[in-house]
Order: sequence, then structure tokens, then C-alpha cells
Amino acid sequence: MYKQQLQYMMSLYTHHKNVNIIKDFFAQLAQVDRLDIFPIINAISSNEKELKRLIHDCIDIRPWMTKISLEDIRNVIVFVLWRDHKIMCNVEDGIPEDEDVQYLIRPSNGYTDNLIGLMETCFYIEQIHFIKQFLTNDSDRFLLYLVNHYHQHGLKKTVYRFATLITPLHQTF
Repeated sequence: MYKQQLQYMMSLYTHHKNVNIIKDFFAQLAQVDRLDIFPIINAISSNEKELKRLIHDCIDIRPWMTKISLEDIRNVIVFVLWRDHKIMCNVEDGIPEDEDVQYLIRPSNGYTDNLIGLMETCFYIEQIHFIKQFLTNDSDRFLLYLVNHYHQHGLKKTVYRFATLITPLHQTF
């Protein structure tokens, strides 16, 4: 149902070019998924064209966010997959070794409760970016996307995928 509603909203936005269409869509989604609406509205209202900068500028960066580790991201993904879908993961091979996220290899900081919401917010900011750039967006809601990405690419690539959404919070522009 989400994909159909997203496609419908995108067709309306493409035709009318009115950001209120996107705001209404995500305001309704925020009610259903209990999203932090402020970064979402910031992303919709922003004129920023670069995704990394958009994520950085729209989220109120808290000190704990600079301490996120790949282990934290992996733990959250494993927890959500088990909690919501009873999927068990082999965590042995769950830490990506890509250079652009190597700086996130450090001990877990334990902020995993907050990290779930942050990952979800970054995910929807990315969707907003694609919508506003009139790019094809055949994505799903956060949890379904997470499950599908895990099944298609495995844990390591799923951790990497979400780590790259969070890395803009550690950069200065």
C-alpha cells in the first residue's frame, strides 16, 4: 500500500510541483510510524540538492550521534530484524570493511534505542531527496526496506547501506 501511495504522491508532485503535497504525505506517515517530523519537514522545505548535506543540515546533531559505531548499526539492524520479523542473523560477518566507513569501527556506545529512529529519519530524508529531484523512487517503508535489503544483500551490505546514511552527521560542510 505504501508504494502505491508514494507513487501517487510523486505523480501529484511531478504535476503540481507543490511541496505541500510531500508535507501532507510525510505528516500522515509520521503519525503512523511515529517519526520525528521536524527533520522531515526541514528536508522537504530545504533547497539543498546534495543528499549528504541535506541529511547533515536537517537533523539536529546530538553528541551521541558522533559516537555511533558500525557495531551499533549492526546491532540495531539485527535487533529490528528479529523483533519485527523473527529473522536471525549471523553477526560474525556483519561489519563492512569499506574505507568510507572505517572510522566507525570502534566499540559500541549503547545508544541503540535512539539509533533506530535516526536511521529511519535518514532513510526518509533520502526518499524526500529523490522525490524532490524527480528521481525514480520505488522504495518501501523503512522496516520493509530493511528486511528486503537484508534478504537481497546480506547483513554486511545492509550495515554499510545505513552507515552511509549516517556518515553525513560526522562531516562538516
